[in-house]
Amino acid sequence: MTEQRRSSSEEQAWDSLNDGMAPAIAESLRDGMQADRESLVATFQEAMVAGIKQAMSDEFKALLATEIKQSLVDLRTIFAEALRSVAHDLDHSSERPLSDAWNASASRPSLITGVGTGINTSTSIFNARPTSTDIPEQSQTVPETSRPLINRSASMTTPISSTSTILAPPTSARSVVRTAHRPAPTYKMSRELESVFELWEEWENGLDGKPSIKYLEYNYGTQWRANSAEKQFFCRRKAIIDEVNRMAEANDSNIRYALQVTDAKRLRLKPNSLDNFGKVLLKERRERRLAADTAASR
Repeated sequence: MTEQRRSSSEEQAWDSLNDGMAPAIAESLRDGMQADRESLVATFQEAMVAGIKQAMSDEFKALLATEIKQSLVDLRTIFAEALRSVAHDLDHSSERPLSDAWNASASRPSLITGVGTGINTSTSIFNARPTSTDIPEQSQTVPETSRPLINRSASMTTPISSTSTILAPPTSARSVVRTAHRPAPTYKMSRELESVFELWEEWENGLDGKPSIKYLEYNYGTQWRANSAEKQFFCRRKAIIDEVNRMAEANDSNIRYALQVTDAKRLRLKPNSLDNFGKVLLKERRERRLAADTAASR
């Protein structure tokens, strides 16, 4: 009987001990796992930092700077070629856009020099000095331009640097580039337009999925106008476009207002067709030039 009581008491004691130890052991295990996890994270972070520091060695930074520098040099070359191409196309345009703004303040060499300055700035963060990125620069002689396009290109006339010089290319180089262009399409302007608003839409955006007249003029000059009749028709319509641009310049470049004023002027005519309106505007232009010449000769 005594042995049975002792056995029962021992079992109860062990049960109590087990019940008390279980939470403590579980908590200890949780603490250990948490500590291990934090230690692993810290170790991983240290390894990452060490790897980054090793990767960003002087040799790596120099290599990276060289790669970036070469990419920017390529970009600068493309930029310069694009400027020459634009100047060449404008030189062959009968509308004669962009001359004063394009040539003022040495805009193109300044822009190209600005790209070179950007290359030096970009690579300086790696404490690596890039080699010379100068490329041959050429100027283009561009004819006189219409005023609205000068307004849109005014931002290009602000010089970035005044230290570059540009050499004029030979005339033969231009002819070689010209032969690479696509042949000019033939196109007839719409004869069904009735208002200045419709004419402006044809000029700026094109009608019925066809190219805009502005695009044809810019890219092909006079070549898209197939015959003398189309050339004469174009001159009358172009006089209306010039009148809109003139009115816009006089009214803070407000094209919508300029279109309204110009179309109202057309409506006062008899007949008030666009064709007759173009004839009247051409006559007014000749009279203004004659008056200016007379005043200058006095």
